Amino acid sequence: MKEGEEALAVEPEDPADVSLTLALTYAKLEDEEGFHALCERADERRGPAWYALARAALAFKREDRDEARTHIARLLALYPNAGTTLARQDDLPDGVFARLAIDPGTEDELILATSEATVLLQEGCDSHERGTFGWWVANLPEVTQAQARELAADPSLGEGQK
Repeated sequence: MKEGEEALAVEPEDPADVSLTLALTYAKLEDEEGFHALCERADERRGPAWYALARAALAFKREDRDEARTHIARLLALYPNAGTTLARQDDLPDGVFARLAIDPGTEDELILATSEATVLLQEGCDSHERGTFGWWVANLPEVTQAQARELAADPSLGEGQK
């Protein structure tokens, strides 16, 4: 975290999107104060998925399910095929896990953010072999309904499902 903050101090325009990784880090550490301080100086338009996932995780950890749902609903509204992405929560394969060049607001952006948020989604363990937050997100009625609509419109989205 120290290195990320130092990188932002040196390069406040954040061309490497260090702030996106920091957002997830603050959420993982349950450091809401640090997260809010980051949000005050970061341009959240450059990665709304990372910030929404971090906010949802922080709300979930403090047991504010209504707020967490609000952030998941934002993802469903912002990104194409978000229901499928949030239900599947696919990881990028080892060796590919890096910040790829992607277009903002695309399905690829949400896939990348969700993959990087694995540390939040798979935290803890429940009887479904997912982290409790990840299981909760994947099974939200609005996520499962969105996924069903997306799969009806494009059955190929279900190919290779876990």
